[in-house]
Amino acid sequence: MSTPGGEMWGYMAFFLLRRLPFFRAIRDSLGDRFPLEEGEVYVCGHSAGGSMSIFLQNRLPGVFRGAAAVEAGIGGEEWWDEESPGRPTMLVWNHNDPVLREYGGESLLNRTLSKLSRHATSADQRPSFSMPVATSNASVVRRAEQLLYGGSTHAPPLAVVSWETALPTHLWSSPVSVPGSFDASALVWDFFQSTRVFEGRSL
Repeated sequence: MSTPGGEMWGYMAFFLLRRLPFFRAIRDSLGDRFPLEEGEVYVCGHSAGGSMSIFLQNRLPGVFRGAAAVEAGIGGEEWWDEESPGRPTMLVWNHNDPVLREYGGESLLNRTLSKLSRHATSADQRPSFSMPVATSNASVVRRAEQLLYGGSTHAPPLAVVSWETALPTHLWSSPVSVPGSFDASALVWDFFQSTRVFEGRSL
């Protein structure tokens, strides 16, 4: 971050002057050290790191095949590339997250969804499929479901894990950090795996 360990990325100075090449270089350096398939690189983050992931799928679609944001919404909107098709993206969103509420809550979620689906037809901007996400303690997690928005030639797939805890929390969902909850890491991994079908069909 422009301020190490800070709360905000500082999109204008941080990205446009120096940091987009930095993220491309991270991918390249991994390829120098490990047997990396360049077309299989994804980006995921929590909180401000999730906002970064959403931003990177827009600005660097040639570097990252997909993105996921856990407890995070859009940031740096004024610096988006509106012509970019973006990449398949998953949001994990707790409706009882005090940090998300501080930054806009439901209006931030709606703004994020609108931006991610801006190239979709009106039909594709509504969920095409929903399914419950298994949890084991209803007194901790009130509800959890996954909403899927179908991808098209012009708009990549979008998935939202919509959940709500009984007590406010900004934690990454897992049975360890939120007992009785789902494993957000497993859902993100499954989503990234599923993007291969879409990539082969449409992009």
